[in-house]
Amino acid sequence: IPDVVTLLKDSDEDVRSSGVSALVKLSEQGAVDIVALLKHSDGYVRSSGVSALAMLSDQGTGAIPDIVALLKDSDKDVRSSGVSALSKLSEQGEFRTAIVDAIHDIVALLKDSDEDVRSSGVSALAKLSEKGEFRTPIAGAIPDIVALLKDSDNYVRSSGASALAKLSEQSALAIPEIVALLKDSDDEVRSCGVSALGRLSEQSEFRPAIADAIPDIVALLKDSTSYVRSSGVQTL
Repeated sequence: IPDVVTLLKDSDEDVRSSGVSALVKLSEQGAVDIVALLKHSDGYVRSSGVSALAMLSDQGTGAIPDIVALLKDSDKDVRSSGVSALSKLSEQGEFRTAIVDAIHDIVALLKDSDEDVRSSGVSALAKLSEKGEFRTPIAGAIPDIVALLKDSDNYVRSSGASALAKLSEQSALAIPEIVALLKDSDDEVRSCGVSALGRLSEQSEFRPAIADAIPDIVALLKDSTSYVRSSGVQTL
């Protein structure tokens, strides 16, 4: 076990990934208590431990409070890994009630000082919104998600647009902000923005507002980036 923990402390991401795989195998054999690693003094170990725990959903029972606690960890990678683990565990029905209670803590990550954590937070909310029991609690976070469309980080802006597309019934007020992304300087943001409009257009109540943006969508057909042009065509 000490040798595996050493791998989890390695500065190389590939080495740590190998360590996580070994940790999962050992845990399946009952040779290691992964939950205990969530309180390890080393940030890499805490991050790797929670990533491994997300792969072992049967061992996540009772560990949700420990994972939620990681959302306030001093290490940004641990916070990001923690919220990603909650997103993964939400695929199992038995964890959802406990995760619903943690929505407030996940929403708080949208204002995190680190862009990767903000992106992980909004991506987790997008994933959670696919399950009915999470949609009402998440609805209150729509203003915070809309605010991310003006984030300084391009990936955060893209993640915000994708999340709003999944939360379609609560996203009416976000249409102008999403349309503005079609002129973003980042090609991934433009692509995500127009794809989000395409998804929202499936709801009839959004079509008048999106119709006003047709000229902006058509303009993307001449975009310098091929996949942005492709996203524009698919949306039309």
